[in-house]
Amino acid sequence: MSTASGCSGSGPGIEARAQEAAAALAQVQRTSEVIGSAEAVLVKKCVHEKGYPSSAEPQAEPDETDLGLLPPPTRAIAEEVGYGVATRLLKAQTPDESSQWKAASDLDREAAYKAAFGDPSKIVTETFDDGYTVNVGADGCYADVRRDLYGDLARYTRMTWIASQSLNQAKTAVAESSKWQGVASEWRVCIEGKGLNAASSGAIRANLYEARGAVAVSSSEDRFSQYLQMRDNERELATADADCAEQAGAPGAWIEAVSTANAEDLAKNHDALVEWAATVTDRSASALESAQDASRSS
Repeated sequence: MSTASGCSGSGPGIEARAQEAAAALAQVQRTSEVIGSAEAVLVKKCVHEKGYPSSAEPQAEPDETDLGLLPPPTRAIAEEVGYGVATRLLKAQTPDESSQWKAASDLDREAAYKAAFGDPSKIVTETFDDGYTVNVGADGCYADVRRDLYGDLARYTRMTWIASQSLNQAKTAVAESSKWQGVASEWRVCIEGKGLNAASSGAIRANLYEARGAVAVSSSEDRFSQYLQMRDNERELATADADCAEQAGAPGAWIEAVSTANAEDLAKNHDALVEWAATVTDRSASALESAQDASRSS
């Protein structure tokens, strides 16, 4: 993947930029579940404020193997939000919300969809150096929420695409890293010493996603209460994961695997990834707070 102009070639400068970019990519990923769920909650609120019901948003459960290739949590993030899985509960449908959607006419459902996505002819288009083009809607609640969260939509489109493609490459590199496999073995010894039975960090996360999928909420108050319970449990697990990851050297091994395999692309995208990591880190806390307020009061 080559998406942004920058340094090319090889040497110490490329290596350092690739490592910094890999670290920034890890930070982007660690905030992605929280800010993504917050975005969905705020879109739902926007649609309701326009007078329309909302449908339950389909949730694909991530694969355990894939989750095991993600960067390990830092202790600071683990203590604050865990992995961010519990934030998915903030957008769970209550029985009243489900009933309103089921009772809605086709016209009302169509209007709700238009409120969320707006005029399909209004789009932001970004074309990358390799000629690939990405389009994102520029109208409706999704566009409004994204502008509030991230600012300029063209920038959002460009940055999220670069981060997404970089993460796909990163997971391939980690899967092929023998050093990462060795670190994972050390991690398992540590996690067992803490009294936890988990084959990998991915297994812990997969279990949390499964637990989230099994939760049914009876009201907005119940939804928020169950969110807090799951978040607190998740934070404990993620903190243990982070401690063992640090002990085993997992953060450094992840960055090494990713930056070594994808040095040139990461170096080219260094500035974009570092900038985007700063943006999502800065915005995630306030986005989560807004989503919590919206979920609790809806």
